[in-house]
Amino acid sequence: MSDGDILNEVEAHAETARLIRVRQLIEAILREHDFCGDFVLCGRGRLEIFAHLEASWSTIRLVKDGDAHLLTLKCKKEDYSSPKEQDAALRATAGMARSLAEIHLDHFHEWAQASAYIDDAIGAIHDPLTQVKDQGGLH
Repeated sequence: MSDGDILNEVEAHAETARLIRVRQLIEAILREHDFCGDFVLCGRGRLEIFAHLEASWSTIRLVKDGDAHLLTLKCKKEDYSSPKEQDAALRATAGMARSLAEIHLDHFHEWAQASAYIDDAIGAIHDPLTQVKDQGGLH
């Protein structure tokens, strides 16, 4: 392994660690202020993609199922102290889900146009994104 390869591996590992730390800070702030969010953090060649949906008022939960994540809805009567509390939580969750969907759809089109414009301008060609589950230690 050349010195350049070692440096690139060290830089990639450090960038991944910084992205994970930023994610942890964002999640802590969201918990502290009882908010939900859906995020894509971008580094140079690295992404950290996550959703934090665990606000006290949110009825949506993100559940890990093997390699996949599933959205579940907590809406049973026994989960709430009153029908009014259940209705308020479901309405707040419906508003959050709709807002995230509309914002992501709008941003998707804007980012697709921006990306295509930049790619055309500089002749960029991209490999498909790949998921890295755990970089582990440096070799």
